[in-house]
Amino acid sequence: MTLLVSAVTRNHAFHASDQLVTYGHADLTVEHDTRANKTIVIIGSDCWLVLGYTGVAYLDGRPTDQFIAEAVSGVADLSCGGILMRGLGQSLRIHFEEIGRRIVESVDAAFRRLPRAAQKHKLILIGSGLQFTKPTWRHIIFQVEFNKEGWDSVGDPGRGPSWNSYALNAAGDVQKPIIKRAHERIKAEGAESPERIRSIMVDAVRETGAASKLVGENVISVILAPEQSEIGVYFHLSDAGPAIELPSANPDRVLPPPAVYTPFVLLPSAVHCPSIASAGVSRVDGLALKFHGPSSTVGGGFLHGYDREPPPRVRRG
Repeated sequence: MTLLVSAVTRNHAFHASDQLVTYGHADLTVEHDTRANKTIVIIGSDCWLVLGYTGVAYLDGRPTDQFIAEAVSGVADLSCGGILMRGLGQSLRIHFEEIGRRIVESVDAAFRRLPRAAQKHKLILIGSGLQFTKPTWRHIIFQVEFNKEGWDSVGDPGRGPSWNSYALNAAGDVQKPIIKRAHERIKAEGAESPERIRSIMVDAVRETGAASKLVGENVISVILAPEQSEIGVYFHLSDAGPAIELPSANPDRVLPPPAVYTPFVLLPSAVHCPSIASAGVSRVDGLALKFHGPSSTVGGGFLHGYDREPPPRVRRG
């Protein structure tokens, strides 16, 4: 379980999620992965999207976020971390409908391959974004649920919130008073401020994590700003940790301290895989991927993959 919060308003889309993966065993909730990525940014030919998952954390033996990223990008193995650059003539340019088709068809097929016992659990994807239709952009906010009966989308995918309003959706371990309070705070404090909206969404995940064994307090959040050609990635490290691992244990190798866990970011010419990174900017395909965190006194930047946890092996009996 986890908590995902997505929102969209005017020319920005937002997402926030925790990093905790748990499983149930002998009526207990067991922590399995405290730094799991659940977020995927996709830059399509006609849209910018950010989505996340809650529920089933592994498909075909791979983390669910990795499975989805591979299905959309067409890259067979994205387990390496770091940045994968596409070769000349291999740029990925797919439209919104094709992105949705690849996700639904691949995830549904993999869900059917799960053991019957695992299919009693759900897998929910939620996300938000902007589609560049004319004369005005279209807001996108969506939710798709996969279960043993099949899959279904929630809401009317042909309609979106009006340009001057905002929409917010949450899935996972949703505690209604917390999400209601986030709605009220955005209306009262931050409907005109992208950074304020993101901050309120992060607070909702953190507050839920403090009260729930199923949600962590470390939070990855994203702001999509296509008018500025910017993707903002933020990481909030809770006092409870765990801390981000250092890039090197060698005292003679001084590197900028990592400040951010990064999500999947699927760009036309590159794939950014979940990594640890220092604050800074990566520029690809004419846009800026900005990692926000504490600034470093050491020059340069750092981005490197980290080991993803394999599926849990639960002893029976």
